[in-house]
Amino acid sequence: ITVRRPRLMDEDNNASTGIKQIVDGVIHGGAALDDSPKYLEIVVRQEKGPKRTTLTLEEIIDGQ
Repeated sequence: ITVRRPRLMDEDNNASTGIKQIVDGVIHGGAALDDSPKYLEIVVRQEKGPKRTTLTLEEIIDGQ
């Protein structure tokens, strides 16, 4: 998940704040069985720019 904002957040403000709805959508949409580490690795990064959130999904087969 890439979160783009005009101003970057400090680490203590945590750029991953507010992604629960995105992750829930991934689960409800059937892209992952649940949000446990067994099925889903969540990586959140932030970029400076116009406000936008981008979700990228990659399938990992047998730990590859």
